Amino acid sequence: MSFCFLTQKPTLKKSLLKTLEAATNIILLEGRQRFLRKRMNTKPSHGPIHFRAPAKILWRTIRCMIPHKTKRGAAALARLKTYEGIPAPYDKMKRMVIPDALKVLRLQKGHEYCLLGKLSSEVGWNHYDTIKELERKRKERAQVAYERRKQLVKLRVKAEKVAEEKLGAQLEVIAPIKY
Repeated sequence: MSFCFLTQKPTLKKSLLKTLEAATNIILLEGRQRFLRKRMNTKPSHGPIHFRAPAKILWRTIRCMIPHKTKRGAAALARLKTYEGIPAPYDKMKRMVIPDALKVLRLQKGHEYCLLGKLSSEVGWNHYDTIKELERKRKERAQVAYERRKQLVKLRVKAEKVAEEKLGAQLEVIAPIKY
């Protein structure tokens, strides 16, 4: 990936800077297209394989960061799972956040960025809209489940209050042995 560094204080108007940034993006995409076209001449299936899917691009990026040719690195890479969107077994699990990787902490205010899914769709991945639609449906189902859980918590709190009122004196007797 290429970055443009300014050596002097920018005195240009913001719209002109945007145009320059757009030009660097075009060059970046042209470089990416050139990278994607590189294949082995005699048998392309043996040549360098350039993935278009965001999950595979991320997988390859992480593969470059670990010693994947050692047993330890190969085992670590085998444990790595990357997906587009959030598939069925993981959509019910609690998601974790890596604080050091948050956009608000990593990017400076006003700096532009691109989404890997959008970039992948521009270089030949055809499932960007499908994944967006599936993610929208998943979020709707998750919202319904969340509302249901909130109602159940309210009912449980209400039932606990009623039980405490009924068992008032008996709760004081069992309080010392309660943990």
